[in-house]
Amino acid sequence: MKRLFTIYTSLLILSACYEYHVLPNSVILDKYKGTTEHSILLEFGPPDKVTSDGAGGKILDYRKQSDPSTITGLYEDYQHHLYTISNTHTTEWYLQFYIDSSGIVYTYRSNIPGPIEKVKVKQSAPSPPPNPINLFKKKKDTTKNGN
Repeated sequence: MKRLFTIYTSLLILSACYEYHVLPNSVILDKYKGTTEHSILLEFGPPDKVTSDGAGGKILDYRKQSDPSTITGLYEDYQHHLYTISNTHTTEWYLQFYIDSSGIVYTYRSNIPGPIEKVKVKQSAPSPPPNPINLFKKKKDTTKNGN
């Protein structure tokens, strides 16, 4: 029992040494400003939709839908009847690159949350954040000869 308490306490202390921060998505997306439409197409593949930006340029619109997540619970009414309640939710993520008439990215829009950064408490330099933009990048073919 004493050993179990020691392990539990150690895990609790270790988990308390870190904080988690959600960074703005600009941490990842700002690097695309000033790049070419061609480089966006190479990295993300063809967009789901292309529309005009109203100023002679275009908007490359990428969309992904999250897998459905379901929350299920029990509800008891005043007569003590039990009912199952279920709610399924999906999220549509979007990433839009605004391209000017010369083919250069001048801004972007996205509802993708920024990367989550795990920071050690009182740490001077945080570790680099993961990249949520990979959701939109085209998949690399890992098979031989592309088949």
